[in-house]
Amino acid sequence: MLDTIAQCMCGEVKIAIKGPTLDACICHCNLCRQYTKHLCSAVVVLPANTITVLTGKPVAYSTSKNLNRYHCDKC
Repeated sequence: MLDTIAQCMCGEVKIAIKGPTLDACICHCNLCRQYTKHLCSAVVVLPANTITVLTGKPVAYSTSKNLNRYHCDKC
């Protein structure tokens, strides 16, 4: 269960997360490595209804048929 507030690097997008996590892992698949430009990435899977956007507007980026990643378009 998470109860936290997170933001992007520039602070434009801020979200509140409250609720259960479905999964968490360290991923090193090609999609995660290409998206983050690192050897691996920390991934937390959450139900959509646990996330509330407080400020800004996250931009969706579809990396596969069943996966959208969201990020700040300024940073």
